[in-house]
Amino acid sequence: IEGATLEGALSSVREKEAKYATLLDETTDLILGVDAEGRLLYANKALLSAWGCKSAEATGMELSGLIAPESRDHFAATLSRVLKGEAVGAFDTVILSKSRGRVLARGRAAIQIEYGRPPHVRGVFQDVTARSRAKKRSSVRLAATKARRRRSGKALGDLRAAVDSSALVVVTDAAGRIAFVNDLAAGISGY
Repeated sequence: IEGATLEGALSSVREKEAKYATLLDETTDLILGVDAEGRLLYANKALLSAWGCKSAEATGMELSGLIAPESRDHFAATLSRVLKGEAVGAFDTVILSKSRGRVLARGRAAIQIEYGRPPHVRGVFQDVTARSRAKKRSSVRLAATKARRRRSGKALGDLRAAVDSSALVVVTDAAGRIAFVNDLAAGISGY
């Protein structure tokens, strides 16, 4: 290949790499690359922000130190399965963040094999912390609403029992036709 042709090809490759780097860094997805030993090769801006650290301090770190203790074994086992070529599907993990505490992430990981390089794992995750918290709040509100309805229904039943045992209740419509009688009124009137 002549020098001018080679230089043009290299320039084209650099342009494409820059576009992909911009795409990876501008997405809100949490993207990482991990080697077979569990060391971080790459983390995009969103993931670095979630961790609360800079690229220079994150590269080469043991990934296990960035994952919550209760998620480490599952995460390590999943990475091991991926490195063996197994398709694992979506999975959840908890990331430790210096600034935000715990971040619930859901995503996928796949093995990457490139000529001349050892295999590594790339993962793409979404921060689902807010969605998870909203779901929990919604569940709590729903449970509270159901409890209020049960209490209201019981109170209404107690009121009806009290009224039925001590008062005659007859409800008529606008034309004077009987629309409802309680049990006591029905028993006395035979209605």
